[in-house]
Amino acid sequence: MSDYKKHLTKADFDNAKNVNIVDYCTKAGIQIQQTGPDSFQGVEHDSLKITPSKNAWYWFSQQKGGYGATSFVKDFVNDGNINTAEAAKIVLGQDIEPGKEYKAAPAEPFKFDKSQLSPKFDKARDYMINVRKLSPQVVDGFHKSGLLQQDKYGNVIFIWRVPGHADDPQAIVGASKQGTTINHAKYAKRGTLKRVEKNSFSGWGFVFDISKDKTKAPDKLVFCESCIDAMSYYENAIRHGQNLQGTRIVSMEGLKPKVVGYLAQATSNQLEKEQKGRTLQSIKLAVDQDGAGSNFIKKVQEMQKHPEDFNLDTIAKQGLQYAPPVVGAQPDKSLGVKDWNELVQKEAAERERGRGRKNKQVRSRDKEGKNQDLDLLTRRREAARRNFER
Repeated sequence: MSDYKKHLTKADFDNAKNVNIVDYCTKAGIQIQQTGPDSFQGVEHDSLKITPSKNAWYWFSQQKGGYGATSFVKDFVNDGNINTAEAAKIVLGQDIEPGKEYKAAPAEPFKFDKSQLSPKFDKARDYMINVRKLSPQVVDGFHKSGLLQQDKYGNVIFIWRVPGHADDPQAIVGASKQGTTINHAKYAKRGTLKRVEKNSFSGWGFVFDISKDKTKAPDKLVFCESCIDAMSYYENAIRHGQNLQGTRIVSMEGLKPKVVGYLAQATSNQLEKEQKGRTLQSIKLAVDQDGAGSNFIKKVQEMQKHPEDFNLDTIAKQGLQYAPPVVGAQPDKSLGVKDWNELVQKEAAERERGRGRKNKQVRSRDKEGKNQDLDLLTRRREAARRNFER
């Protein structure tokens, strides 16, 4: 690395900006992984997306992004705590050739590697139940349906399947992985593996339907930020008696308007094909209770009103434009949780405390009863002794 401390010229600023972000990450040791022919995502921050052909980045969880290595170093690596000149010096100090043309790899369809699957489900099940606090009934149900699996390393695999095609291998269009063991040395602050598999279809996600009639498409859509949040939303609804019949729940794996648009369009087409005039009834964005989640709701609502102002492909634009108005469905602020899994974990802890208090009361009553029995036995013995003495 060069010690780049000189006064920067306009050419220096241009060179720093034109350094490819992927090249910078590789040289600087920032962990990223390729998820498609022209897309990368962060390992520690999986909501970081990089498009090397445009030399662009976007951090979905923080709703910010930019172009070129300078903005990446300034606003992602250093979270806006340094100025542009300082960021440019850091980039130039890596001695990376600027303006290097990125050649996108040919697009390839997603191919699910079944050989990675383990016949066991013990580690994944233990993680989902004992760490994430989802109920055994929900976890086992998803496993039985084939949507939730375990790989040979004990990671949880969430299968992205097109609903209604359970037996068609071509209907698996992607997958997500969640690690079950902590390794901060490898995965930094997050501590566990979390990634979307390479070539997963960018307009889809982890999808499941709540419907007694499997021949009919749901007419309601709910979008969550992660696979575990999607399952947690479902779990929470069950526990609180909420009727989700006719609902399709989707994990966007981040905050992705494209997924909302694609799923809205695909579901609308499915409904129309089944019965002419049948339409999508509602779309809820059950995202995190934070600034990024709230901004995402506003952004998608604006996209519905003014699709021409946003850079979305035709399918996503049509899906949003002709869908019912989206509404926010974040966890209630008064509950003091950020996301749906936090809510599930909080309520599980409350139930556990309640069981502890109940068991303590039972033990107290048992002890009191035993003491009363002992007192009665003592009185009877004393009475018998007095009678004997007479």
